[in-house]
Amino acid sequence: MKILITGANGFIGSSLVEKLLCEGHEIRCLVHKNTNWLKGLKVELVEGSVTKKETLSLAVSGALTAPKWLSGKPPAL
Repeated sequence: MKILITGANGFIGSSLVEKLLCEGHEIRCLVHKNTNWLKGLKVELVEGSVTKKETLSLAVSGALTAPKWLSGKPPAL
């Protein structure tokens, strides 16, 4: 099952992506724009916003799970 990370090119999101990749998870990232940091990583990129129905629908399509928190230290996975 893929894990959806929104804001994957931000500080918290990028740390989470690294951790989950090291644990062998498949990752889909919803980002405002593609960044150099994400290039070369084994992640699926969806460019868009959680505020836009079209891109959010594309990001969540398929069998996905998403860790949930707004800010601060990520919960233990």
